[in-house]
Amino acid sequence: MKFVLNVLQIATIYTLQIQPGIHGNQVIPEIADLHFKTSTDLSCMRSVVADGWPIESWITCVAQCKCGNTHNCRHVVFNAQTMTCTPVSPATSGAGGITLKSAEVLYSQQVPIPACNTSAGYVLHQKCGAYVCVFLSSTDASYTTAKSECSKRHGRPFVANTAERFALMGDLHTSLSGVMWVGLVRVTVGFRWESGEQLSAEQNSYLWLAGEPNNQGNENCAHTGQSASGIVGLNDVSCTPLLRFACEQTVF
Repeated sequence: MKFVLNVLQIATIYTLQIQPGIHGNQVIPEIADLHFKTSTDLSCMRSVVADGWPIESWITCVAQCKCGNTHNCRHVVFNAQTMTCTPVSPATSGAGGITLKSAEVLYSQQVPIPACNTSAGYVLHQKCGAYVCVFLSSTDASYTTAKSECSKRHGRPFVANTAERFALMGDLHTSLSGVMWVGLVRVTVGFRWESGEQLSAEQNSYLWLAGEPNNQGNENCAHTGQSASGIVGLNDVSCTPLLRFACEQTVF
Protein backbone atom coordinates (compact mmCIF):
# COMPACT_ATOMS: atom_id res chain seq x y z
CA MET A 1 0.00 0.00 0.00
CA LYS A 2 1.36 3.40 -0.98
CA PHE A 3 0.81 6.45 1.16
CA VAL A 4 1.74 10.11 0.95
CA LEU A 5 3.76 12.01 3.50
CA ASN A 6 1.26 14.03 5.51
CA VAL A 7 1.99 17.76 5.53
CA LEU A 8 0.81 18.07 9.14
CA GLN A 9 3.22 15.32 10.20
CA ILE A 10 6.11 17.12 8.53
CA ALA A 11 4.96 20.40 10.06
CA THR A 12 5.08 18.72 13.47
CA ILE A 13 8.61 17.45 12.84
CA TYR A 14 9.80 20.90 11.85
CA THR A 15 8.11 22.44 14.87
CA LEU A 16 9.97 20.04 17.15
CA GLN A 17 13.33 20.34 15.42
CA ILE A 18 13.82 23.39 13.20
CA GLN A 19 11.61 25.80 11.31
CA PRO A 20 11.87 26.49 7.55
CA GLY A 21 14.07 29.44 6.66
CA ILE A 22 17.76 30.33 6.69
CA HIS A 23 19.76 28.95 9.63
CA GLY A 24 23.40 29.96 9.38
CA ASN A 25 24.49 28.84 5.92
CA GLN A 26 21.74 26.22 5.67
CA VAL A 27 18.49 26.83 3.81
CA ILE A 28 15.67 24.71 5.20
CA PRO A 29 13.04 23.63 2.62
CA GLU A 30 9.44 24.73 2.71
CA ILE A 31 6.96 22.16 3.97
CA ALA A 32 5.20 22.12 0.59
CA ASP A 33 8.35 20.67 -1.00
CA LEU A 34 8.22 17.53 1.15
CA HIS A 35 5.85 15.26 -0.74
CA PHE A 36 7.10 11.68 -0.62
CA LYS A 37 5.59 8.31 -1.56
CA THR A 38 6.67 4.75 -1.05
CA SER A 39 8.17 3.18 -4.16
CA THR A 40 9.17 -0.29 -5.38
CA ASP A 41 11.17 0.95 -8.40
CA LEU A 42 14.71 -0.15 -7.63
CA SER A 43 16.09 1.88 -10.56
CA CYS A 44 15.46 4.91 -8.34
CA MET A 45 18.17 3.71 -5.92
CA ARG A 46 21.17 2.88 -8.10
CA SER A 47 23.67 4.54 -5.78
CA VAL A 48 24.05 5.70 -2.19
CA VAL A 49 24.37 9.48 -1.83
CA ALA A 50 25.68 9.48 1.76
CA ASP A 51 26.19 7.13 4.69
CA GLY A 52 23.08 6.28 6.67
CA TRP A 53 22.42 7.60 10.16
CA PRO A 54 20.22 6.55 13.13
CA ILE A 55 16.71 7.97 13.08
CA GLU A 56 13.43 7.71 15.03
CA SER A 57 11.01 7.17 12.12
CA TRP A 58 10.66 7.38 8.32
CA ILE A 59 9.07 10.82 8.75
CA THR A 60 12.13 12.24 10.51
CA CYS A 61 14.27 10.38 7.97
CA VAL A 62 12.71 12.44 5.17
CA ALA A 63 12.70 15.70 7.12
CA GLN A 64 16.30 15.51 8.33
CA CYS A 65 17.59 14.40 4.93
CA LYS A 66 15.92 17.38 3.25
CA CYS A 67 17.30 19.71 5.91
CA GLY A 68 20.82 18.43 5.38
CA ASN A 69 20.80 18.28 1.58
CA THR A 70 17.76 20.04 0.17
CA HIS A 71 18.41 19.62 -3.55
CA ASN A 72 20.01 16.18 -3.68
CA CYS A 73 17.85 14.35 -1.15
CA ARG A 74 14.90 13.17 -3.21
CA HIS A 75 15.00 9.45 -2.36
CA VAL A 76 15.62 7.82 1.01
CA VAL A 77 15.68 4.25 2.29
CA PHE A 78 14.36 3.77 5.82
CA ASN A 79 15.23 0.56 7.67
CA ALA A 80 12.62 -0.10 10.37
CA GLN A 81 14.77 -2.83 11.95
CA THR A 82 18.03 -0.93 12.35
CA MET A 83 16.22 2.45 12.47
CA THR A 84 18.57 4.03 9.93
CA CYS A 85 18.03 6.53 7.12
CA THR A 86 20.06 6.40 3.89
CA PRO A 87 19.74 8.86 0.96
CA VAL A 88 19.95 7.21 -2.49
CA SER A 89 19.83 8.33 -6.13
CA PRO A 90 18.82 7.03 -9.59
CA ALA A 91 22.17 8.26 -10.92
CA THR A 92 25.20 6.00 -11.09
CA SER A 93 28.58 6.00 -12.75
CA GLY A 94 28.81 2.21 -12.48
CA ALA A 95 26.91 -0.81 -13.74
CA GLY A 96 25.47 -2.05 -10.49
CA GLY A 97 22.77 -0.95 -8.15
CA ILE A 98 21.60 -1.60 -4.63
CA THR A 99 18.77 -3.73 -3.38
CA LEU A 100 16.21 -3.34 -0.63
CA LYS A 101 16.82 -5.52 2.41
CA SER A 102 14.08 -6.85 4.63
CA ALA A 103 12.50 -4.12 6.78
CA GLU A 104 13.66 -1.45 4.30
CA VAL A 105 11.30 0.89 2.43
CA LEU A 106 12.17 3.32 -0.38
CA TYR A 107 10.55 6.77 -0.33
CA SER A 108 10.69 9.04 -3.40
CA GLN A 109 9.84 12.74 -3.59
CA GLN A 110 7.01 13.58 -5.98
CA VAL A 111 6.75 16.65 -8.21
CA PRO A 112 3.48 18.27 -9.35
CA ILE A 113 1.77 16.30 -12.12
CA PRO A 114 1.45 18.44 -15.29
CA ALA A 115 -1.54 18.49 -17.64
CA CYS A 116 -0.47 17.02 -20.98
CA ASN A 117 -1.62 18.38 -24.34
CA THR A 118 -2.81 15.09 -25.80
CA SER A 119 -3.92 16.77 -29.04
CA ALA A 120 -0.22 17.48 -29.72
CA GLY A 121 0.65 13.85 -29.01
CA TYR A 122 1.96 14.28 -25.47
CA VAL A 123 1.60 11.43 -22.97
CA LEU A 124 2.42 11.57 -19.26
CA HIS A 125 5.55 9.61 -18.29
CA GLN A 126 6.64 9.04 -14.68
CA LYS A 127 9.92 7.89 -13.17
CA CYS A 128 11.23 8.16 -9.63
CA GLY A 129 8.78 10.93 -8.75
CA ALA A 130 9.41 12.98 -11.92
CA TYR A 131 6.40 13.54 -14.19
CA VAL A 132 6.96 14.77 -17.77
CA CYS A 133 4.65 15.14 -20.77
CA VAL A 134 6.49 13.43 -23.63
CA PHE A 135 5.95 13.00 -27.38
CA LEU A 136 7.81 10.05 -28.92
CA SER A 137 8.61 10.35 -32.61
CA SER A 138 7.74 7.60 -35.08
CA THR A 139 10.16 8.92 -37.73
CA ASP A 140 13.86 9.79 -37.82
CA ALA A 141 15.25 13.32 -38.08
CA SER A 142 18.45 15.33 -37.71
CA TYR A 143 18.83 17.18 -34.41
CA THR A 144 17.91 20.51 -36.02
CA THR A 145 14.75 19.04 -37.52
CA ALA A 146 13.88 17.24 -34.29
CA LYS A 147 14.22 20.49 -32.35
CA SER A 148 11.98 22.24 -34.89
CA GLU A 149 9.36 19.48 -34.65
CA CYS A 150 9.36 19.78 -30.86
CA SER A 151 8.97 23.55 -31.11
CA LYS A 152 5.91 23.11 -33.34
CA ARG A 153 4.41 21.08 -30.51
CA HIS A 154 5.26 23.82 -27.97
CA GLY A 155 8.08 21.73 -26.57
CA ARG A 156 11.79 20.99 -26.79
CA PRO A 157 13.99 17.90 -27.10
CA PHE A 158 13.88 15.92 -23.85
CA VAL A 159 16.19 17.30 -21.16
CA ALA A 160 17.74 14.84 -18.68
CA ASN A 161 18.95 17.51 -16.25
CA THR A 162 18.14 15.64 -13.02
CA ALA A 163 18.93 12.13 -11.83
CA GLU A 164 15.21 11.32 -12.07
CA ARG A 165 14.97 12.54 -15.67
CA PHE A 166 18.15 10.60 -16.44
CA ALA A 167 16.38 7.45 -15.23
CA LEU A 168 13.32 8.36 -17.33
CA MET A 169 15.61 8.86 -20.33
CA GLY A 170 16.49 5.17 -20.07
CA ASP A 171 12.82 4.22 -20.29
CA LEU A 172 12.27 6.48 -23.32
CA HIS A 173 15.34 4.97 -25.01
CA THR A 174 13.79 1.53 -24.53
CA SER A 175 10.37 2.70 -25.78
CA LEU A 176 11.95 3.94 -29.01
CA SER A 177 13.88 0.66 -29.39
CA GLY A 178 17.17 2.42 -29.98
CA VAL A 179 19.11 5.66 -29.82
CA MET A 180 17.34 9.01 -29.58
CA TRP A 181 18.33 12.66 -29.56
CA VAL A 182 18.55 14.39 -26.17
CA GLY A 183 18.31 18.15 -25.65
CA LEU A 184 22.01 18.73 -24.94
CA VAL A 185 24.39 20.70 -27.19
CA ARG A 186 28.07 21.60 -27.06
CA VAL A 187 28.91 25.24 -26.32
CA THR A 188 32.22 27.10 -26.04
CA VAL A 189 32.91 25.49 -22.67
CA GLY A 190 31.21 22.15 -22.03
CA PHE A 191 27.58 21.39 -22.86
CA ARG A 192 24.28 23.17 -22.31
CA TRP A 193 20.77 21.76 -21.91
CA GLU A 194 18.02 23.09 -24.17
CA SER A 195 16.43 24.37 -20.95
CA GLY A 196 19.32 26.86 -20.76
CA GLU A 197 21.29 25.25 -17.92
CA GLN A 198 24.95 24.38 -18.21
CA LEU A 199 25.77 20.67 -17.82
CA SER A 200 26.99 20.41 -14.23
CA ALA A 201 30.07 18.55 -13.02
CA GLU A 202 27.81 16.12 -11.13
CA GLN A 203 25.73 15.37 -14.24
CA ASN A 204 28.91 15.03 -16.28
CA SER A 205 30.04 12.26 -13.90
CA TYR A 206 27.15 9.89 -14.65
CA LEU A 207 25.46 10.90 -17.93
CA TRP A 208 28.03 9.68 -20.44
CA LEU A 209 28.82 6.21 -21.72
CA ALA A 210 32.40 5.01 -21.13
CA GLY A 211 34.91 7.03 -23.18
CA GLU A 212 32.43 9.78 -23.94
CA PRO A 213 32.29 12.62 -24.76
CA ASN A 214 35.26 12.33 -27.13
CA ASN A 215 34.37 14.97 -29.75
CA GLN A 216 35.71 13.09 -32.77
CA GLY A 217 35.01 15.94 -35.17
CA ASN A 218 32.11 18.38 -34.78
CA GLU A 219 30.29 16.15 -32.30
CA ASN A 220 28.13 18.97 -30.97
CA CYS A 221 24.96 17.02 -30.12
CA ALA A 222 24.15 14.00 -27.96
CA HIS A 223 22.09 10.86 -28.30
CA THR A 224 21.39 7.90 -26.04
CA GLY A 225 23.22 4.60 -26.18
CA GLN A 226 23.48 1.47 -24.07
CA SER A 227 26.50 -0.16 -22.45
CA ALA A 228 27.19 -3.89 -22.44
CA SER A 229 25.90 -3.98 -18.85
CA GLY A 230 22.59 -2.44 -19.93
CA ILE A 231 23.08 1.08 -18.55
CA VAL A 232 21.70 3.81 -20.83
CA GLY A 233 23.91 6.88 -21.19
CA LEU A 234 24.90 9.58 -23.66
CA ASN A 235 27.27 9.72 -26.62
CA ASP A 236 28.37 12.96 -28.28
CA VAL A 237 27.84 12.88 -32.06
CA SER A 238 27.43 15.10 -35.09
CA CYS A 239 24.01 16.76 -35.25
CA THR A 240 23.27 15.41 -38.75
CA PRO A 241 22.37 11.68 -38.35
CA LEU A 242 18.69 10.80 -38.69
CA LEU A 243 17.47 9.45 -35.34
CA ARG A 244 14.30 9.11 -33.30
CA PHE A 245 13.62 11.82 -30.74
CA ALA A 246 11.50 12.64 -27.71
CA CYS A 247 9.92 16.05 -27.12
CA GLU A 248 8.93 17.31 -23.70
CA GLN A 249 6.05 19.73 -23.33
CA THR A 250 7.03 23.20 -22.11
CA VAL A 251 3.76 25.10 -22.73
CA PHE A 252 0.25 23.66 -22.60
